[in-house]
Amino acid sequence: MVQHPPLTAYLSPAPPPRTYRDDHATLLASYWCAGICIAAFVFRLFGRYVRIEKLYVDDLLMAASVVPLAVRMVFVHLVLQWGTNNVDVDQLKDMYKDDERGLRADVGRRERGSGMVLGARVALAGYIFLQKYSITLFYSRLISQLYTRKYRLGLLYIRLFLLFSFITTLITIFATCTSTDITRVIPPPSPRCRTAFPPLLATAALSSTADIILVFAPLPTLLSRQLRIKWYRRLRIVISFSLSLGCAAVSAYRAYITITHHGAQQTRTMWASIELLTATFVANAVVINSFARDTGEKKVKFHPPTDLEREVILGQRRRRREEAGEKWARGKSWEMEDEEEEEDWGRGMGLGGGGVEMTEMRETASVSVAEWEEEEERRRRAGKRGSGESTWEMLERVGSERMGSVGGDMGVRRPEHVVLRDVGGLLGRGQIK
Repeated sequence: MVQHPPLTAYLSPAPPPRTYRDDHATLLASYWCAGICIAAFVFRLFGRYVRIEKLYVDDLLMAASVVPLAVRMVFVHLVLQWGTNNVDVDQLKDMYKDDERGLRADVGRRERGSGMVLGARVALAGYIFLQKYSITLFYSRLISQLYTRKYRLGLLYIRLFLLFSFITTLITIFATCTSTDITRVIPPPSPRCRTAFPPLLATAALSSTADIILVFAPLPTLLSRQLRIKWYRRLRIVISFSLSLGCAAVSAYRAYITITHHGAQQTRTMWASIELLTATFVANAVVINSFARDTGEKKVKFHPPTDLEREVILGQRRRRREEAGEKWARGKSWEMEDEEEEEDWGRGMGLGGGGVEMTEMRETASVSVAEWEEEEERRRRAGKRGSGESTWEMLERVGSERMGSVGGDMGVRRPEHVVLRDVGGLLGRGQIK
């Protein structure tokens, strides 16, 4: 039976020093993992927008997660280039036995690299948190038809646990070392600060727990009959959510392999990049799978109408034209009837004699009251009120001027040209002129 040494045995020895050339493979693998993650984001966003011409909140969250990913890669590059204080100081001094100046330069770089490690760990924690939170957003959209108070509270508890995990991870990252031991290389810092196992174990435990919750919490809802989806789609969704167990396994193994290698930075960075890639794959698996299978929500595409639909459309247009023609004809007949009624009324009142047409009378009567009032005001100001010009003469003059200004050649009939017919015999013979 193989006996493994206790955990405290891994806290004392420090890994041997490594050069920047020795860590080229680790740096290249980290860049490859980051590039694959960005490609997955671009494929998801582009595919979503092409299909429905809009983006959901979880899609925007994926786009925002590029920021911590890029920040982490900047820190990782500097950490692998400069090194950290997790190094065997005796072997480091042996490398620069006859070069004191080179030793001081290397120690200075490692001090700066030790400070960059904290930034890389914070960026990694933030990226993992965003990936897991996007899974809850997708889950809430999936069960929107069952979005009752019970499911809303369940999602709230899951998101609160994710937030608690993120805050706890940040606290362990900064609380592991004192301010003097964070970047110190010579003399060597304490093993707990040098290896930084507490934040590693806290991150692995909380991340694995969150992944397990994300797998088993949706199962009652996905298996319930209230969710009206077909059984094969239900099974596919359950399998997609179960992929989070793989992320939990990677987190646990990363903690184990890092401890067995005494917290070596190249091992820690390599497995952190693998965990980052796994979290990205789990968070985007369902969406990318729906794009590849050409399923899910789509925008309505244009299809040319069939012969039957074309006949229906042409018939509707023909009926609209006929209805518009009928309305126009009815309006025209009403106008003609109104004009005939006016002519009959005028002739009945004795206003149609002497060749005076009703159209001419309407044009003569178009002299507005406003113009008459303006003329009265002008005459009053000029002192011509008693000049002997009657109101009728004034109206005749104003109307003639108005029609002459617009090019009309029709004069206004004088009052004596109008023939009054005493139909009822109410006036005497001498009263009619």
